[in-house]
Amino acid sequence: MPAHPETKPAGIVFVERWRRLVARPWAEATAQALLEPKPALARGSTTNSDRGMEGVRVTTAKSHRRWRSTGLRQNMAVLRATQFRYQLTAVAASEFGSALSPVALAIGVLQLTGSSGDIGVLLAARSIPTVIFLLIGGIVADRLPRQRVMLLSNLVCAAAQFTLGTMLITGSFNLALGACAQFATGTALAFYFPSVSGLTAQTAPAERLQQANALLSLSRSVSMSIGPMLASLLVVGGLAGVALVVDSLTFVVSACLLTRLKNLPPIASSTGPTGFLRELREGFTEVVSRSWIWSGITSFMIGNLTVALILVLGPVTTVEQGPAVWGGVVSAISIGMIIGDLLAVQVSMRRPLVFAKFIEMFQACLPIAMAVGAPTPVIIASAVPFGIAVSFPDSLWHTSLQANLRPTVLSRVSSYDWLGSIALRPFGYLFAVALLGGLGNRDTFILIAVTVIVVRFGCAFLSNIPAEVQAEPAKSDS
Repeated sequence: MPAHPETKPAGIVFVERWRRLVARPWAEATAQALLEPKPALARGSTTNSDRGMEGVRVTTAKSHRRWRSTGLRQNMAVLRATQFRYQLTAVAASEFGSALSPVALAIGVLQLTGSSGDIGVLLAARSIPTVIFLLIGGIVADRLPRQRVMLLSNLVCAAAQFTLGTMLITGSFNLALGACAQFATGTALAFYFPSVSGLTAQTAPAERLQQANALLSLSRSVSMSIGPMLASLLVVGGLAGVALVVDSLTFVVSACLLTRLKNLPPIASSTGPTGFLRELREGFTEVVSRSWIWSGITSFMIGNLTVALILVLGPVTTVEQGPAVWGGVVSAISIGMIIGDLLAVQVSMRRPLVFAKFIEMFQACLPIAMAVGAPTPVIIASAVPFGIAVSFPDSLWHTSLQANLRPTVLSRVSSYDWLGSIALRPFGYLFAVALLGGLGNRDTFILIAVTVIVVRFGCAFLSNIPAEVQAEPAKSDS
């Protein structure tokens, strides 16, 4: 009888994988960056006009490096794609408006009614339908032209925000009408979110998907940095309602830009009989049949739970150091997110998801600094890698989905991704203070940090992550 191969201890397997996937690639890349000149870029002769490139040649030479940083001009070649430029501008417009809304609505309603309960009702009226209708939104986005789904969603959001803004401007706020407007916005977003990733795969060149996703994420990060500050200035001037009207106008601008998206590659319909439950089950099968997808969604679910805990516990913990401290932490997180997006534009690697899981572990920096009672400058500085760990892996994740999934199921898988990302956030908001009271400041933040590290390690080593995601997207089942 043949001898059974000797099984290696788990510790040795872990060390070997660490050396092969992290230590060795970093060492090789550092040596190449210091000792070797950058190779010249090869330009192909094939155009990508059906994706809006209109004569631009952007194919590059095959590289065997595990990661590389190419020139900014080359990476920005995705902006030459006309269709993607329209999508990016449309998304940036709506994201900027959406960044104005939370501050303006909360303070505006509080100034009129003086009731924090009304704010809770409005927030719940927006978040609950998003969770309920996300999976339906994914099915619709895989059936219909995605730019039209996004356009209709923008128009619904525009009408809802205009209604809220008008009520604040006139001083005649009605809670029931406001809740209906928020419910309409939340429902529209449930159809909008799954459509974005699928549309990017149609508008951006296949070899520039990572840069496209990074630029979309960058527009969101910049909006999240600027929007609340601008909204605060408007609210101080008594113009909370005007901020919401501006938000509605940005949705209209976004919808107009989406009408410019024409002649996109069609979404081939799935073979066989169709039906709501069948399509829902097909999307679920795509998720559970790939360990790197379901483990990634689980990782994001836990990650967003820890982010929710930090957003609640952070201000409580730093209040003794002064209210400006938490403001500095939030600003540092925003800076880190922008840095992460810029890195995603510049850096490419052969195993992006493995790399992303280790970058995500930097989310532990902020809770560790808060657990040990670090000085204020250290806490603020630790928020920068926290922000990088939030934004940088996001672009790699979406690129991996687009490159490895059929276009016919992309939005459905994205809807499961979005559902997992936001499902546990309300629990983090609700139970954060109880957790702090039960465990204490130090133990609570240590628990958050350990959870982040363990989950990321598990996803990096236990799931079958694809080795290459910069290839052409998977062919549709037409």
